[in-house]
Amino acid sequence: MKHVRISQEFGFEDLIISVKSTSVPLMIEAYRLISERTDFPLHLGVTEAGRIRVGTIKSAIGIGTLLAEGIGDTIRVSLLTNPKEKLKSAKKFYVHSDMPSVMLKSSPALPGGRLDVDLFKITEQIEEAVKDIKSL
Repeated sequence: MKHVRISQEFGFEDLIISVKSTSVPLMIEAYRLISERTDFPLHLGVTEAGRIRVGTIKSAIGIGTLLAEGIGDTIRVSLLTNPKEKLKSAKKFYVHSDMPSVMLKSSPALPGGRLDVDLFKITEQIEEAVKDIKSL
């Protein structure tokens, strides 16, 4: 809320707040707390949720819990995968939501990448190596 007050002091009133975390329980608790303190729209998401399977599960639990409680105005599904797959996952939240008025209030935009390396390939290699180690 400190940053909201600073923004307001500089004349910014059209705000949306994001308090994402990589920890699903922490993310849920943070959004519950902030929703009690403000009426500004909230942008939901689990930061760096992970690769598609685990990341989708984490996002579904975190975002879904909050939406079921009536918390949240926009979402971002942050997955370590092809940007088109991120959009597919985000759209599934809309299609399977009982609260479509809350979800995707404008047309979804295809997320861009911020990677300078092939992180998809690197994480695949790490996952394979971990599988090999676990099987020993």
